[in-house]
Amino acid sequence: MRHLSAANAFLALLPSMAASASPPAVIDSDAGIESLAQASYTFRSFLKWDDVKVNASGAVVTLTGTVADEYHKLLLQETVVGIPGVKRVNNLISSAGPLLADHSDPWITRRAEAILSLHKDLRARKIKVSTNSGLITLTGEADSEIQKRLVTEWARDIEGVEEVLNELTVARSEGKARAHSGQRVDDPSITAQVRVALLLHKSTHLLVPRVSTVDGVVTLGGVVETGVQHDRVTRLADSIYGVAFVKNRMTIQGPQRPTETAPLSPSPRQ
Repeated sequence: MRHLSAANAFLALLPSMAASASPPAVIDSDAGIESLAQASYTFRSFLKWDDVKVNASGAVVTLTGTVADEYHKLLLQETVVGIPGVKRVNNLISSAGPLLADHSDPWITRRAEAILSLHKDLRARKIKVSTNSGLITLTGEADSEIQKRLVTEWARDIEGVEEVLNELTVARSEGKARAHSGQRVDDPSITAQVRVALLLHKSTHLLVPRVSTVDGVVTLGGVVETGVQHDRVTRLADSIYGVAFVKNRMTIQGPQRPTETAPLSPSPRQ
């Protein structure tokens, strides 16, 4: 069975970042870039238990250290790429965890945990995921019946999943504080989370949306084949914590995609 690093596989698939219609001021010092990276929501929330260093020299950022979850490596890279003034990112971060075979039960479990951690209004830390022969079992607590159904929907949208058994219980008191409540989310972190979420979901990972964020408003560009895909991308982007509004300007062009949007290609800024 072939083993492949999930993060490295995603890194090879990343399209280029879209330029913002109203780009923020460019950070003109290496120290400023490093400070913004370390103060980002991505760094503070997802990498707070990881051993990662950010070093900028001539606006070229080098990321080193280790992370427990490989998608953290991708999230940080995409966040730093989005900092105004960054010219290139050298991602030398390694994963402390074992390499997992694509579509294996452990791979599916880690993918599900990653997806749940990105979506707002989900008790990701109170949801336990286990997988057996492609069957995902969800246990723990949700805030409402709507959230419980939403978790099932997200879990089904993972490659290799055969079925989802949702055994979540609904919290007695609704509106409890979420894990993310009260934390400000910077635009580069929002863009990074949207891009990673779209790559993790089976229904959207082959699309090539351009993503930019200004003051929490996410703008999506590119091409989709159907209105269903268009709506799906909007819903996924809108579900990310920190997103205030989604402007989906992707065009529906049917099954024949233009050449420039058919295959996913590596980002020129990697």
